[in-house]
Amino acid sequence: WRVKFGASTDMQMFHYGGANYIDVTTNLNIRGSSSGNTISIKPKSAEEGIKIIPDGAVELYHNNAKKFETFATGANVIGNLDVINGHVYINDNYKAYFGTNNDLEIFHNDDDAYIRNNKGALILRNNGQTGDADASQIYIQATPAENSISCAPNGAVTLYNDNDPKLATNAAGVLLYKDLDVDGHTNLDNVSVAGVT
Repeated sequence: WRVKFGASTDMQMFHYGGANYIDVTTNLNIRGSSSGNTISIKPKSAEEGIKIIPDGAVELYHNNAKKFETFATGANVIGNLDVINGHVYINDNYKAYFGTNNDLEIFHNDDDAYIRNNKGALILRNNGQTGDADASQIYIQATPAENSISCAPNGAVTLYNDNDPKLATNAAGVLLYKDLDVDGHTNLDNVSVAGVT
């Protein structure tokens, strides 16, 4: 049996195969009174699923625990946000903030990209903790195929010019791969140059 509404049977309510159905061929509006009442969709009598608050938030729950809520200037995620098979887009001049007091900012201003640290040290670290032998090398690249600086775990820091290594640290000090041009005065002690015996 079906309960039908509308001149063209625009809405039907019925039970079939152990499930309940509301079928519509036009828009379906669920609304409170003009004075405002909270609308709740509950998977169980004492468990919240979706809550719509008049002149306020829309809240989403998982197992009766709030996970998402809107507010006047945006939305809050309570817990982790996993993006699967997609991207996160932030327009120019809007920032991604990290830390309780917005200690770290990442943003783009239509011309340049910024990583701005407002508290403590800014540390770039590959997998593993400081000093781990299995950590992989870190590269700072001027272009995707051009190294500018590389940092090897438990090893050298290398400076490049046009992807050609020019200077590297080692256990004994610093290794120069090419000429050293000094504008001014310098004191050199125990200097060796690659390719020179």
